[in-house]
Amino acid sequence: MKIPWRFTIGLLSGFMLAVSFFVGALYTQLGVPTHMSQWISDISQKKERLAARIPGPRLLVVGGSCALFGINAQVIQQQTGYLTVNMATHAGLHLEYILDRIEKTARPGDTILLVPEYEFYLNRSSFGWEIHDDYILARDPGYFRQMSLPDKIGMATRIPFKRLQTGWRNRRGTTDHTRPPSPPYSPYTPISPGIDCLDENGDEIFNTVAGQPPPSAAMQEPDVLLRDGFASKNTDGFAELTAFIQWARSHHVTVLAAFPSIVSQPIYDAPTARKALETITRFYTSHGVPVVGNPQEAMLPLDQFFDTRYHLIFSAALQRTEHLLPELQPYLTPAR
Repeated sequence: MKIPWRFTIGLLSGFMLAVSFFVGALYTQLGVPTHMSQWISDISQKKERLAARIPGPRLLVVGGSCALFGINAQVIQQQTGYLTVNMATHAGLHLEYILDRIEKTARPGDTILLVPEYEFYLNRSSFGWEIHDDYILARDPGYFRQMSLPDKIGMATRIPFKRLQTGWRNRRGTTDHTRPPSPPYSPYTPISPGIDCLDENGDEIFNTVAGQPPPSAAMQEPDVLLRDGFASKNTDGFAELTAFIQWARSHHVTVLAAFPSIVSQPIYDAPTARKALETITRFYTSHGVPVVGNPQEAMLPLDQFFDTRYHLIFSAALQRTEHLLPELQPYLTPAR
C-alpha cells in the first residue's frame, strides 16, 4: 500500500512542530532559579571563588558528593603545603558536566584528583536526569546553548511538565525559590548569612556525628557496578574520562585518580566486584594516570557514613584523607 506523500509530510511536520515546542519551552526556563538547584549553585560558586584566588599551581579535588564528603582538602594542604581546593559537588550533575566545569577552572600546572562515584563509570543515566537538567536550565544557560540539538531534544523529551511549570511560576515571581531547605542544618544547607556549609578549602563541615541520621536501608544496598560488574566497557563514563585525560594532557594539567569511599559489603570481595575494580585500575594505568590508594581501604563500616553509602562523616573523611597522604605526597611539590 502506497502511503500518500501528504500524509508523510504532515507526520514529519507534526513531529518537528512538537519538537520545536518542547525545545522552545526549555528556552523559557533558562536562568530561572529553582529551589532544587540552589545549594549546588551556592557551593559551586564558593568553590570557584576559592580556586580563583590561588595564583599558583593547585590541587583540585573533583567528583560528586562522595568527594565533597569524603576527601578533606584542608588536611592535604596542611600536611603537604600544596594549595588544595575541594571542587566536588553532586553526582547528579553527571560526569560530563562536572568535567566540563573543571576544564573551565583548571590552569596549566594544576593537579586534578579525580574521585568519581562508581556509577560514573557506567552510562549517563545511572544517576537519573532530574538534577542535571534542572541545574543546567536554572543556573547554566550558557552550557545549555552550547549543547548539541540531539542533546537539547533529549532533555526536552524527558523533562517533566511539572518542572516546566515550576520554572514558569518562578519567572513570574509567584514561588519563593530561595526558601531554605528542611531540616535547616542538613549538609545541603545553602550558603547564606550566618550559615556556611563549607570551610575555606571547600570541604563539607556539617556532616558531623551529632547530626548523623539513623542509617537508611538504601545505605546498606550494594553498589550496582560492584554487584553486577560491567555489561560493557564501552560506556559514556569511560569515554568521558578518556576525553578529559586527553584534554588535561594537552593543557599541562596532571591527573590523579582515587577510589570513592563506600559502605563495606561482603559482596565486594566476590570475583565480579574484584574484576570491576581491576578494570577501573587498568583503565587509569593504560592512560598514564596514577591511582592513589586502593578500593579496599575506602570500603568502611556503616557507622562511618552520614546519610548515604557515599557520604562519610567528618571525622571519617579526615582519617580517609590521612590514609591517602603517603601515596599522594610524591605528586605534590609546594611552590617555592
